Amino acid sequence: MVLHCFEGGEREVAEAAERDYYVGLAGNVTYKSNPTADFLDRLNPDRLLVETDAPYLSPQPVRGERNEPKHVVHTARFVAERLGMDEEAFGTLTSRNARNVFGLPLEV
Repeated sequence: MVLHCFEGGEREVAEAAERDYYVGLAGNVTYKSNPTADFLDRLNPDRLLVETDAPYLSPQPVRGERNEPKHVVHTARFVAERLGMDEEAFGTLTSRNARNVFGLPLEV
């Protein structure tokens, strides 16, 4: 199960973690009013994904612009920082998660 463009507070995050769902985080997680950012550390890192939801929900640094795949770096940077992770390590983690959930081939 992948929760696309996930947004929720403490209760929804707890349920997603309990059910071991994959959680897709889009640009809206970077918004000041988004409750999910406060509970990211309660999600299983092996179930985290980042996504663009293009052309909608541009991350805060480019909010108001049409969202594009190149903007996912802002979302990833935000989440990595909130989790206290190095950006490169977070990129490796979420790439592995995407390969696992969608059955994508390993990079060569």
